[in-house]
Amino acid sequence: MNIKINISPFRGAFLALMFLSVLFGAVSCSGDDVTVDECLADASDAIVGKDYGYAQRVCDNLAACISGEDSVAMDERQAGALAMLFMELSDHRNEDENVAVAAQCLQYAYKVSADSLRSFSAALPLEQQRHFELLRRITVSIDNPVDLTDGDFFEEGEFLDEAH
Repeated sequence: MNIKINISPFRGAFLALMFLSVLFGAVSCSGDDVTVDECLADASDAIVGKDYGYAQRVCDNLAACISGEDSVAMDERQAGALAMLFMELSDHRNEDENVAVAAQCLQYAYKVSADSLRSFSAALPLEQQRHFELLRRITVSIDNPVDLTDGDFFEEGEFLDEAH
């Protein structure tokens, strides 16, 4: 006797429950009952667990908190840690977008306290030092752009002479 069970309603319900649990998890870090540090730890744990989608949502929610011009949602250490999380995420997904948001987080951290951010960066593990240095260079170039059309920067024919 063959018994055939239609799994599709169960599968749909299961997928809906999974979606809702992820949605509530991502939203929970934006609530008043969860601290920024807890959200940062949650996102970091998700990255370690290779749950990049969840980590991305948590980080995006945190970045939205500091996107306002007069925001005081995070201190410089927290914003620096968020920038490092975005850089880690950029190694796995949405590279350009995550690096851009990481640069914004670092700019925010510099505005809050450049001195404290220097001590934060000195305490970073070696594997995160390269991300921080890259971000530092990006933010410096954003804040102090070089005029590539300036005559002092590029002499006409300079590269042609070097090529021969």
